[in-house]
Amino acid sequence: MGYDVVGNGSFAVFPLYKTLYGRRGHAAAMVWIEPHEQMNVADNLVWIENTRWHYPGKSTSMKNDGFLAVFEWDPKPVAPVFGQAHICGAFFAKQQDFTAPYDGAQFHVADQALPVTVTKKALSLERRNDLSATLKTSSSSGLLSGSFKQETPGARRASTLKFKGILVNLQGLGLGFGAYQEPDPETGAYRLNRSKAVSID
Repeated sequence: MGYDVVGNGSFAVFPLYKTLYGRRGHAAAMVWIEPHEQMNVADNLVWIENTRWHYPGKSTSMKNDGFLAVFEWDPKPVAPVFGQAHICGAFFAKQQDFTAPYDGAQFHVADQALPVTVTKKALSLERRNDLSATLKTSSSSGLLSGSFKQETPGARRASTLKFKGILVNLQGLGLGFGAYQEPDPETGAYRLNRSKAVSID
């Protein structure tokens, strides 16, 4: 779909909808694209509104961990705000050079930061680091993955936690976002994993 907004330029808009959790939940959103003056994908402003993520709970008889998350982003400030309940669009150009966008980048996980080793086609971490963390990236897809070790109270050995995520290029600034899961020890016999963030900036 697309239309002109008087005095505000041309926009393209399309819906997203996906049933989840055995059709008991869903994710939905409206995606807007505003083209600017330059004839390249980096000049497009993309944002998502009316976004709903509904998790109904582990089962029909166990709904206590269910939630409804709503995300909005106001495009008026033009510059997206990360770290808050805002979602914006970005793009990943295949085979891009990582050198300039990720120069000086840091990898953040579990309240710690590690320096990122940057080459033209890859991002990685030093082999010997405080978290025994690894990082793999793909210059063709923009996907990232890896693992790190974390001490668990009462456990004999550190747990190895795996994460996955994506790289985005936001107006020349290289960023990365992902998540990992770890068990919540406060839920007793009920096994519940919590998602926690990793980032590159």
